[in-house]
Amino acid sequence: MSNTLTNTQLKAEILLLRGIPVFYSYLVPEELTAVLKTGMHVNIPLGRSTCVGVVMSIDKHIDTTMKLKHINSINDSVPELNSEQLYLIKAFSDFYQCTPFKAYQTIIGKRKYRPGEKGADINATSNAFVLNDEQQAAFNTVMASTGYSEHLIHGITGSGKTEIYMQLASELLKQNKSVLVLCPEISLTPQYTRHFTERFGDKVSVVHSNLTPKQRDIAWSNAKDGLTPIIIGPRSAVFSPNSNLGMIIIDEEHDGSYKQDSHPRYHTHRIARLRCRFHNVPLVLGSATPSINTFKLSG
Repeated sequence: MSNTLTNTQLKAEILLLRGIPVFYSYLVPEELTAVLKTGMHVNIPLGRSTCVGVVMSIDKHIDTTMKLKHINSINDSVPELNSEQLYLIKAFSDFYQCTPFKAYQTIIGKRKYRPGEKGADINATSNAFVLNDEQQAAFNTVMASTGYSEHLIHGITGSGKTEIYMQLASELLKQNKSVLVLCPEISLTPQYTRHFTERFGDKVSVVHSNLTPKQRDIAWSNAKDGLTPIIIGPRSAVFSPNSNLGMIIIDEEHDGSYKQDSHPRYHTHRIARLRCRFHNVPLVLGSATPSINTFKLSG
């Protein structure tokens, strides 16, 4: 394919899905100029082989002395990434000093888009308990906040933190927003998740380590499409591609399992803060014994 430039020649910065620490530049062929978007996966030449990459940015090609290869084609077999996912890949790679591809593997992983079917609408406020004064005060404080903010719900086990979470979720569903509820894997007991599924039915997706790859793909796709606006899961669920994210809740926030101890190491709290700041929404941290950092920040 010719490298002859035109006045409208575009250049794309590509994250190669290989262990390469930098982005590569490729020219956008004329037939793709009107359709190529950031977040799309593309097939690109790399040496004598072909590689898959993600379009991170598209700009006008200024330096005409550079001899760049052209993108071969769009790869429709891999889901398109949204602007938040591209932001997280860059932020994760920069802060945790890993390659962009390692960040991509951690945040996106191997995903196949599996469009699901929307379930029947349900009354999200059905079977809600009446909050006591202390619970209501915590609920009101969170709902009255605007933009990014952090809130500690500090209460002993059995004090009704889960009910506050569910009523927060109920209010956000009324606003057509989604909620991400994180908890230690050991807390993903049938009793814990049953509270949410009994209240919200098929609007809930529970993500855990026992899911098959296909089940993970379905959960990922349904979250992306907004079919399951309430996602419940452990540490890795912090990367769930929630549609129209309205809040992240981290239950038992003091638990050590929120820190990934293998490469690339990361702290779930930091990723949650990045996401909440990106969407300009509240982060709720709940615990009977909050960590010192959380307790200090909340004070």
